[in-house]
Amino acid sequence: MIWIDLLAVAILVAVIVVESKRQLGSTLFDMVAVLASVHLAKLVGPSFAHAVYVFRAPDDNQAFGIALAFVLFAAGLLVLAKLVQDQALLTIDAFDTIAGAIFGFASGIAIANVVLVIILSANPAATAWGADARRRPAVQELVYFRSYDWVMDELRHIGD
Repeated sequence: MIWIDLLAVAILVAVIVVESKRQLGSTLFDMVAVLASVHLAKLVGPSFAHAVYVFRAPDDNQAFGIALAFVLFAAGLLVLAKLVQDQALLTIDAFDTIAGAIFGFASGIAIANVVLVIILSANPAATAWGADARRRPAVQELVYFRSYDWVMDELRHIGD
């Protein structure tokens, strides 16, 4: 197991632990903000990288564009999520820990996904390290979603 697998697991566990200690509303709105930030960063980041050149290598520019877009969108959407949470005050008392862990799992997957996408963007598949990194279990599951695709394919053909 190389460090990229450990990084993905550490991100996932840290987010689950942090979110399990918070109220339902906080974790729910944070999860929505993080998921939207990841989607928008992956959508806008490459275009931003082509418009602004910070580094000489286009791969590094793309990684920087995705990272910067994620940080900007996450900052804005998490502030908005905090404002909504202050108005909603959702809680289920005894089950906040369980719900927080579930929502933290989804947020952790999204954060680990964008971190791995940034790392892979800076290291193209044509390089030895980039090719090896794309074969790691964390990348296969958190970037390419191989198990999810397999399960959905099996469920789709269950009655055949």
